[in-house]
Amino acid sequence: MKLPFKSGEHFFEYCNQQFSPKPSVGEGRPALVPAHGFMDIENHVSKTPDGRYRVSILVSGPPSGFFLIAETPQPGGEKIRHGDLLIWQAFKCPPFLGKGLLGRVTGDKRSSWVGFIVAKIAPEIDDLGKFTILSRYQ
Repeated sequence: MKLPFKSGEHFFEYCNQQFSPKPSVGEGRPALVPAHGFMDIENHVSKTPDGRYRVSILVSGPPSGFFLIAETPQPGGEKIRHGDLLIWQAFKCPPFLGKGLLGRVTGDKRSSWVGFIVAKIAPEIDDLGKFTILSRYQ
């Protein structure tokens, strides 16, 4: 049985309370591609010269997620749009957590984490807490 949410935003708000405040290496967390204009950024989705997606995202975590920029590990894959739900996989905690530009701008040390966008998901979970994968980017 699946529990659907009214929207990606509602799903993201729910997920913020389901994760620890601190990411851990290898962990996958739901992330939301924000709407146009969030943090005065008009377009949160772009492509690198080799065809990978580069996306500004809000990653799940209390109290209301954290903002960072991540890429898909490989070129191609299903198009990413504003409002999409993705899975961000934590790869590396920087040696000077929060000292990077984005961490200083957002005021949230978690914004300095490095990770990859590995999947697009639907705004629903099953009775075991698993996400519905729509597309993989690996």
